[in-house]
Amino acid sequence: MYTSDFDYDKINTDMQSAITQGTDVIVAGFPDPRQIAPLVTAAESSDIPIFSIDGGVEPNEDFVQDITFDQQQIADLGINALDEALGGLEGKDVMVIGHDPHVGIMTRSNIAVDELEAAGATIAGGEMKQVLNPGTSQEETLKFVTDYLQANPDGLDGIWTGWDHAALGAVQAINESGQDDIYVTGVDALGAAAAEIEKEGPFYASVLQDWSQVVDMTVESVEAYRESGELPAENFVEVEAELIDRTNVATYEPKM
Repeated sequence: MYTSDFDYDKINTDMQSAITQGTDVIVAGFPDPRQIAPLVTAAESSDIPIFSIDGGVEPNEDFVQDITFDQQQIADLGINALDEALGGLEGKDVMVIGHDPHVGIMTRSNIAVDELEAAGATIAGGEMKQVLNPGTSQEETLKFVTDYLQANPDGLDGIWTGWDHAALGAVQAINESGQDDIYVTGVDALGAAAAEIEKEGPFYASVLQDWSQVVDMTVESVEAYRESGELPAENFVEVEAELIDRTNVATYEPKM
């Protein structure tokens, strides 16, 4: 297994080396299709199929199969939950937290901005807030929200975040501010997120992406290829996500 901490120069070099050593199949975990051209070229020249998990948001001929989640549905579930929590979105101030280097987060975050504005909400600060590093996203979002609330004590109604670590930072900032009428939605339904939702505080809902299911589906596809030599019939498979909120969190068993 090769890992890169989002260093695509390293992963491209590592995988090119692996290909020369006799690799038969590549399984890629959330590769950015914009940054793996050397890897793809090396794989194609050696007739090696790439099976991808979360490798983009649209069909891509670089992969014999990419299994991911429906970004439109993810955005919709979070927006609808905020709409419910706030009693409507018209005239509400909503912060959106994104991270453009991740194609999935970028896609669903931009959908969220468009849908919030279409529903009559105002994007807090005038535009989406961009986290620089997923590893520090909780701390970065804590600072975004804290700074905004200090400058605008009554200027925030809700926060839509593209993933749960950012949502947890937003929840921490709201709790520390002492306000009890700002609601947050996230994505991934981590165990820590579920615990916050169960408290019925600022964290209103999160959208579960069951990656264990996707990994199982990918392994099945690779096994089928190993046994038959036939590539998957579909090269792009979107899986439906699930909303975890106050109505079902008590029976929810976190996957991560």
